[in-house]
Amino acid sequence: GAVRGLDAELDAALSSWRGFFGAAPRALEGEATLLLKSSTLDAAATPSLAPVADAGGAPIRSLSLSGGVKAAFAEGGFSVSIAGGPVTIAADRGDRLVIEAGEGPLYESRAGAERLSLKAALEGPAATGVARLSAASENEGPWEVDAAAALGEQTVGGVSLGSFDGAFAGAYAAGRLSGVADIKTLIKSAAIGRLRINDMPAAARLDVVADLKAKSMSASASDGACLVVDRAAFRMIEQDMDARISNASLCPGEAPLVAVVLADPATARVSGRLAARTAHYRLGKTVFDGAPPEIDFSLDYDPAAQTSRIAGKFSGGRVILNDAFALSGARGTFDGAIVGEKMSAKAALETMRIAQNAALEVVAPVLVSGEAGLADDVARFDIAVMTPKGQPLGKGEGGQEVRTGRGEAIFDSGILTFKYGLQPDGIIPALRGVISSATGTTEGRARFAWAPNELGSSATVNLDDVSFAGPGVAVTRTEGVAGKIVFSNLSPVATAGEQTLSIRKIDLDALKLENGGMRFEMPGDETLRVAEAEFPWFSGVIGVYDAAINIGGGTAQTSLQIDDVDLGQLLKYPNVEGLSGEGKIEGVLPIVFEGGRAFIRSGVLSAKGGGLIRYENKNAEPAFQANEQTRLAYEVLKEVRFRNLSLVIDGPLDGELNFKIVFDGEGAIPVKTRAGSTRVLSPIIYRLTMNVPLLKLAQGAKAAVDPVGFLKSTPRSPDETEKAVEELIGSNPDIF
Repeated sequence: GAVRGLDAELDAALSSWRGFFGAAPRALEGEATLLLKSSTLDAAATPSLAPVADAGGAPIRSLSLSGGVKAAFAEGGFSVSIAGGPVTIAADRGDRLVIEAGEGPLYESRAGAERLSLKAALEGPAATGVARLSAASENEGPWEVDAAAALGEQTVGGVSLGSFDGAFAGAYAAGRLSGVADIKTLIKSAAIGRLRINDMPAAARLDVVADLKAKSMSASASDGACLVVDRAAFRMIEQDMDARISNASLCPGEAPLVAVVLADPATARVSGRLAARTAHYRLGKTVFDGAPPEIDFSLDYDPAAQTSRIAGKFSGGRVILNDAFALSGARGTFDGAIVGEKMSAKAALETMRIAQNAALEVVAPVLVSGEAGLADDVARFDIAVMTPKGQPLGKGEGGQEVRTGRGEAIFDSGILTFKYGLQPDGIIPALRGVISSATGTTEGRARFAWAPNELGSSATVNLDDVSFAGPGVAVTRTEGVAGKIVFSNLSPVATAGEQTLSIRKIDLDALKLENGGMRFEMPGDETLRVAEAEFPWFSGVIGVYDAAINIGGGTAQTSLQIDDVDLGQLLKYPNVEGLSGEGKIEGVLPIVFEGGRAFIRSGVLSAKGGGLIRYENKNAEPAFQANEQTRLAYEVLKEVRFRNLSLVIDGPLDGELNFKIVFDGEGAIPVKTRAGSTRVLSPIIYRLTMNVPLLKLAQGAKAAVDPVGFLKSTPRSPDETEKAVEELIGSNPDIF
């Protein structure tokens, strides 16, 4: 380059000038001093200074040099020292570099050994700090290099550092520098294309290799150790995206962590395995928080083309999506690019587990696989969904506009056939222990839509001849459930108004309900509001009406209502020979659901007006002939006209029910006369209390009219048998 305004002074005293010329000084004695009072070097016109001229913000156009050096020749060697004050290099933009000797001279060569030692202090807009360098070589061998630097805030090549402490120990030979570098720094900000990095402290011990001829440099972690990053923040220019990580580490793979080529074209590659304890990532209104997957990657940066390309694979992690879903166990590959102002990416997801981020899951965890991509500021995905055991559950697709934060996802189950390995309780955990052994088919379609500060969902479920054991232990089996359920929201669960289902049969063993239906609504307040659930029953109806049942856990209750039930048909149901009747029955059975069980609380059935009960069984007559009282009781039961009949029921549906039966009316009593015998109507009251399981309700019905027959068919002690008969006789002392 061009030197202007040179003002220098040279003073030398040598024994012979001839020895000064040649490959090295020979037999030269004396010393020479050069004092450079002032000089200006055109940095822009000096190619070797181009990297320095462009570093640290505004370009350096010129450098001013001042200071002095003294060379001393003696005993076949020579040394160079500082003379007349330090050497100072000042840039026109305000940088100032001061160079002094370290321990001993700046440079010394004697008896085949060479040594270099200096200290430097830098002030200016690019950086401020101090450094030292010492190096030694013997017999023209490699230089052993030892250096250290401590810099304050600085800006170099678009990277702003809050501080930098570094040390290097290694060797230099034939234009190649290699060794170990210990660094500790704070990256306040850095720009890689449109990517911005902020507040990233980092520390590492690196194996560094620099080839000055090839203008390349690489760095790898020593002994397989990792580059540690306590925290870092990231954002993308022209993109509604930001991210943060903490307790992160970048560990080496097979390639160096960093490889830089300064030749034309300049390139940089960063590769390794990145892991972080916690991370936050926001893309539009989509937010991920948690422990991200580990990423094995390679990132290539071309500064001239302003292009960054990344590729790799990911595994593990557990993150929370929008505080609603937990994503874990991810595994797959990805690649992406930032070219100018445009960003694109693709990912192939081999597997990932998705579960609700809730203590009580409404929907069971599922596994997903598929593909996702980002292009033209729109992220799209296409996935398959299955149970953890691999049973297909359907497919989903969707997308999000990155800049607006608006998106949509559609899930379609297709037709699902319930069978072994695919049961409702495997999809909805709350049904576990409630229903099982399901058959039939179902089909569902759900839509999710979101925008800034908005999230909506809806779904449609079709049931076709679905049957199952339960619900609960009180119901043996429910069969033929069919209909369409439309949900206006899935969180909280709400239906689009009133819904209708048909039910072919509910089998309670002792109670069978057939060809009924249900109209209900879920308003989104964790209640199931039943407008009507009704079945025909013995020419009348049995059902639930205008009831609200809590489905959010805890205690729930409803009432089972019975109306216009034909007593004659009801008495035929237990299949007791000779038993018949006339009349209508109505009543209410309050049912409480608590702790996974159902209880009847003070249920009452009663007759609507009067009626008639008849019992005449030729096969049972001998049992009633033991004495006059039992014979008379049998005669009365042949036809009882009751005015009032009531039945009080209490107890769990899956355990023993307590029955209290009372009816009063008139019975025809045989009376002997001189002409033979005749029947006379007499008042009668009949009371009976018993405890029987619901599944023995048929036998319990027998007990209501045939104590002797009931005692024969139901295990009881002799005392209990006698007591049951005495209740009938004791209730009617005027007759018996």
